[in-house]
Order: sequence, then structure tokens, then C-alpha cells
Amino acid sequence: MVGLNSVTVLILEANKFNNWHFRIVAILKREMCNEALEGPPGDNATTEVRSRFIKVDAKAQSIIVHSVSDKHLHIIKDCEYAKDQIAALKGVFVRSSSFTKLTLWR
Repeated sequence: MVGLNSVTVLILEANKFNNWHFRIVAILKREMCNEALEGPPGDNATTEVRSRFIKVDAKAQSIIVHSVSDKHLHIIKDCEYAKDQIAALKGVFVRSSSFTKLTLWR
């Protein structure tokens, strides 16, 4: 668990990704940085919009990084944006088949 301005952030566990994701999105909303999950602004965005995104994304990435154990940190280490970090974690922990779900439970 990690404290974040009186909010407890649970560390990601392999078999509880969906619950972790729900909590992280709620925390990002509370911290007003959930827009980082939409990805970077388009090429025609103003400098002000880009600057705001950089700040919001850095905050979102920090929250995500502090809620992932050292064991799983390598999954998101090379991601440029918070959106990419969540996508990388989903790619590892969200499985569709029963067999892969069972494998994650072990």
C-alpha cells in the first residue's frame, strides 16, 4: 500500500487487475489527472494544452508507478505515457481464456 495525500493505493496483484484498475482510475480522477489516460494531445494542440498534458501525465505516471511492485515494474518501465503504462499492464494481466486466467491465479 502506498499513501497518496490520505488515499491508500494498493499495489497491483496479478489476479486482481480489474479491481486495481478501477481504483487507479478513481484516484486519477480525484487527483484531476485522469485525462492522461486519453493519451497525448494531437499535433494541432496549443502549447498551453501540451504543457498541461505533460504535467497531468507526469502525475498520472507517478501514481501508476507507485502502485506497481518491483516485480512488475519492468512491464511499464519503457512506456512514454500513462495511457501506455495502463495498456501494457492490461496486455499482461487481462486474459480472455479460462486457462490463462487460471495461470494468473497461481
